Amino acid sequence: MNSAMSEDLKIENEIDLLGRKSLEFLEKRDYENSILFAQKAVVLAIKQYGESDPDVGSLYSFIGTCYFNKGEYDKALMFLFKSINIFKYLREGNELRLGKVYNNIANLYFKKTNDLHNRNYVDKNDVNFSIYYYRKSVKIYLKVFGKDSKYLALLYNNLGFVFNLARRKKAALEYFRLSNKYI
Repeated sequence: MNSAMSEDLKIENEIDLLGRKSLEFLEKRDYENSILFAQKAVVLAIKQYGESDPDVGSLYSFIGTCYFNKGEYDKALMFLFKSINIFKYLREGNELRLGKVYNNIANLYFKKTNDLHNRNYVDKNDVNFSIYYYRKSVKIYLKVFGKDSKYLALLYNNLGFVFNLARRKKAALEYFRLSNKYI
């Protein structure tokens, strides 16, 4: 094996190791260290593969998830949208990754809406964003898996909850019914 291939393999192993360490910290709910290790992996991945690589997109999505779990929604959105930009650019073969990121964004807006609802306030923009991104996710899941996907049950159920929070009971009921078809 030549030295360039050996160096590439070494960097790829380092990226993998940093990613696994980041995941370990996430599982322990140590979000600061999880983010730190994921950001180190991003730097190496960009050097190794370039900015528009699917692994970079996945790492951005992972960092966004960490910030979401910390309750830092603006930072989470920043990283999730970085991820979307990469997956939209690459498109082919990355539809499912894109659908997952859309779902994560919808979950973020739903969480924000639900948190505010518990304080007797619902932000209509957050509700609309949540619906928009859940629907984008549904469209991709239908394309990738077809109508018989178990993932659709969860997405339709989540849409039912969002519509329920928005006091749009008829739409909520329709999505809950759609969800039940998959159970």
